[in-house]
Amino acid sequence: MRRMSLLCCLAFGFLLSSLGGCGAGGPDSATIEANKKAADLEANRKAGSQEELKKKLTEMAETGAGGSGSGLAGLRSSIEGLRASNPAVADALLADLNQLQGARSPEEIKAIAAQMAARL
Repeated sequence: MRRMSLLCCLAFGFLLSSLGGCGAGGPDSATIEANKKAADLEANRKAGSQEELKKKLTEMAETGAGGSGSGLAGLRSSIEGLRASNPAVADALLADLNQLQGARSPEEIKAIAAQMAARL
């Protein structure tokens, strides 16, 4: 009898100790808040880069300058950054960028850059 009682106590103790670590199981409010802030920052960064891209294209559309060289490399990377949020627009902008690279006159650069800015 005593042995049975001891066994029951040990089993009950083991059960309590194994359940002791169980809690809500979800992330705490600080983790949730940090994740929300990170998501907001990422959304703002993406919006900012799209605004910067449009600003640069608008400037090119006004001046007709910047149709070749390193300026276009920056445009390409900005456009690639849009692919995650809007792949169709990114594809259209990349096709326009290829035309812009081949543009010879300031008038061509202005027209293509204006078309690209309008897509944004």
